[in-house]
Amino acid sequence: MEKIIKKGECNNCGWCLDPSALVLMANGQWLAISDVNVGDSILGFDEKIGIPRAKLRTSIVLAKTFRNIEAYRIVTNYGDVIASGDHRWITTSSSHNRRWTATRDLSVGSMLVRISSPIKKQLETNEYKYGYLGGVSVGDAMMGVWTNNNQYKKYGYRLAMNNNNMPIIERTKRFADNIGITMRSRIHRGRTLLNSIETWKRNDVNRLIELSNKYDSNLEFDRGFVAGIFDAEGSFSGGILRISNTNFVLLENICTRLSKFGFKITLQSIRYGKDRKPIRDLYISGGLSENIRFFSVFLPESTRKFCLDNILDKGNSVCINAIEQIGVKTLVDITTSTKTFIADGYLTHNCCQFMAINRLTIKKQDVTEDSRKFYTLRNGLEGEDGKIRTVAHMFMPCSAHDNVNRKCTIYENRPQICRDFPVIPDQIEGTPCSYWFEIVDENGNIIERRGGLNSPYSTPPRFKE
Repeated sequence: MEKIIKKGECNNCGWCLDPSALVLMANGQWLAISDVNVGDSILGFDEKIGIPRAKLRTSIVLAKTFRNIEAYRIVTNYGDVIASGDHRWITTSSSHNRRWTATRDLSVGSMLVRISSPIKKQLETNEYKYGYLGGVSVGDAMMGVWTNNNQYKKYGYRLAMNNNNMPIIERTKRFADNIGITMRSRIHRGRTLLNSIETWKRNDVNRLIELSNKYDSNLEFDRGFVAGIFDAEGSFSGGILRISNTNFVLLENICTRLSKFGFKITLQSIRYGKDRKPIRDLYISGGLSENIRFFSVFLPESTRKFCLDNILDKGNSVCINAIEQIGVKTLVDITTSTKTFIADGYLTHNCCQFMAINRLTIKKQDVTEDSRKFYTLRNGLEGEDGKIRTVAHMFMPCSAHDNVNRKCTIYENRPQICRDFPVIPDQIEGTPCSYWFEIVDENGNIIERRGGLNSPYSTPPRFKE
């Protein structure tokens, strides 16, 4: 069996960024693109930015490549960004007029869309751990000192949550172990299955109560405290980040801690829950940008609460002050499942991936009735010489593929790998390509259209000896 391989590889695709560019991960943290690995979950968004109410989406890294390529430096008031000439960004002239623009097509005065300021990953210091234990305990734990009929004091602490919040239980136990508090894990079976950690030692319970009531603290303790109380009592959905509680003094204390980090807080008026207890809600003001900063600064454990169906707001329009070529540099590109990701706070596109085509020729003596049926199902053609020729293909996600109109959306500005392919109709006939050729006569009249299987003018492959 002959096997003739023709590949459209992504080796020349230039949708790359500097290795130090910070990528927003799915848990709200920022990580250098050079440290992002295949299989990691990052934060993407709807590629079709013009659709109503575009949303943030979970995105999986499918591929990662380092390349030496001509680079550009984009200078803004928020710092410099280094990218390749083909790398695409969302630019805007208004909140309703967004489009994808390649780096080489940007100019001074162009407006990039930026939704957040990146923050290098914060560390889990000992003071942070103390604060986290205090916050999660005051928010959701049962703890205290009880006196029985014999006037003996009994000390107890229990934190119980359902399976969805198991990461919070595990983190609390790990932090407690780190500071010398030993907790026992238990499973409670009732109307709902609950996982809990508990301790009945006097010294351990007293330490946890002390941490829960600590108000005069440093920034690291405050950072951990807010993370703990959010894991216990917070939520983030529909673009709104809130912390709710019946303890109004506690909410005032949380507001004080948040203000130390520059967050603007809104305290709602009192409402009543199902049990008629008065409740107040604390909101983080500032939209999606401040919500992302909240997760980046405080490092809450519950990534489940970092709801990825939040509406992608209009962001900030950042003016380009200068753009210049800086020669060949080693850059990084990644391919994601949503075809998009957020780098250095900017909405950006991933690397383009193309297709691989295997052309198979089955020799005459190997052709059987079963093989004839098998390859016929795969667009195989039997020639006059008795040989069967077919195309086996594999398509990677193509960032320029318009599934609605079934055609290339950036044919004039396509990356280098696309510029040399396709050249003639024979290269796409019988493949799932959505492009097509129009053959015209000397007067410009269209006499024939030939294209890939996903084009409006699908034609089978034509093989020549």
